[in-house]
Formats: sequence, structure tokens, C-alpha cells
Amino acid sequence: MAGHAEWCDSWMLLAHREAPDVDAGRFRLKLDVGSRQWGGGSFHVDYDVGRFDPASGTHDGPITFAVHAPGAGTESDRDPDADKRIKGRRLVFETMRKARRPLTKTEIAERCAGVARTFLLAEIAALIDEGQIVEHGIRRPRKGGRETALYVLSPDAEGA
Repeated sequence: MAGHAEWCDSWMLLAHREAPDVDAGRFRLKLDVGSRQWGGGSFHVDYDVGRFDPASGTHDGPITFAVHAPGAGTESDRDPDADKRIKGRRLVFETMRKARRPLTKTEIAERCAGVARTFLLAEIAALIDEGQIVEHGIRRPRKGGRETALYVLSPDAEGA
């Protein structure tokens, strides 16, 4: 993330998902995209820049890349955080069912113990996008004249 919450709404994090083959110009990255507004996702980005020729200072061959969602086919494609995401989703549902009043996103995350806040906020955003959690219709006043939305489980999600 970069900057204060008021300034930073979205972010991207990159990490090598395999050791880079620098001599061959082959890089396999994991890209995590996140936002305070819409959740986030993970992608695999494969770069091939060709072999670097130090004499000419250029790469041999074309520079190519591919972006794809992690699949379930290989161990390297398996989302290492899948268990945390599933646990976070369950905790959010449990918290929303137990709540006696509508809650803000922050209140939902604070009431869920045992999963990192990042995963909880991502799952809350995903559940809102999926229509499992919906705005209650009233908003809570905040400092500076802004308001915060309050959320409840949708009637369709009550049995989920």
C-alpha cells in the first residue's frame, strides 16, 4: 500500500511465485490487487524477456507476457491463502448472523477473530459484490460530515 487511507484506495503487490531464471529472462510472478472499495484478486503474470546479451545490451528474442488466474491444476498454482479466505468468509457470516444491529465494514472485521484483517476486508468486499451482504439503508455519521454505510445479511444469504 502507498500512503494514508484517505489517499490510497487501490494497490498492487508483486512477488515471485517461482525463482526467476535471470539468464533465460524468464520470470513468474504473483500479482495481488486490492481495493478498499471492491475487494481484490490474485493473478499469475508470466514474463519472458529473452536472454540478455551483455555485449549488445539487448535481450534476444521477443518480449512476451501472459496474465491468468491461478488454477487448481498444479501445486504452484494453488492459492496459498485459500484456507484463510474460506475461514474469513465463515467468520463474516457468523458475525453477521449474531449481530443485533447493522454493522459497518470495520465493525464486522473487528468482531471476527482469528483471521488477518486483510483477508476479512477482502471477503467482506466480495460478499457485498455477490449481494450476500447488503446496505441496510441508513448511514452512520462520521467526523468531517461524511457518513458510513451499515450492512446486514441479505435475505438470500440468511440460510447460507
